[in-house]
Amino acid sequence: MNAFADYSALRGLAPPTAMAIVIACAVLGGLALWHSRQSLVGTTLIAPWFWGVASLVCLVATELLLGSQTHAAWHSHLRYAAAATTFWPLMALLGAKRPQDRGWQFIVFSLWLVQLVPVGQTL
Repeated sequence: MNAFADYSALRGLAPPTAMAIVIACAVLGGLALWHSRQSLVGTTLIAPWFWGVASLVCLVATELLLGSQTHAAWHSHLRYAAAATTFWPLMALLGAKRPQDRGWQFIVFSLWLVQLVPVGQTL
């Protein structure tokens, strides 16, 4: 059995209940991000905000895609790749100072690719 297959805290719930929780968390996270966007416009913190939105979209899309299906071997790899996106906003925050704030976004994406190396090795 794969070590990453049993990480879900929603495992004991029925699939409709688990999907409702995922959707509710996505809506609440999206509302919080949308509300904070107004105060970030014009600052270098807008890039970490975009990375946070992209990470939330990746996490929710992955869980909605794989939520009620049987666990195949590649499901854990896809969930790992989605979980690795949670580092995007944190890394973008490290480079949120001028003048390198725009070029730093390439480093953020490169970090994610480096984090995916173990997935590539197992596949």
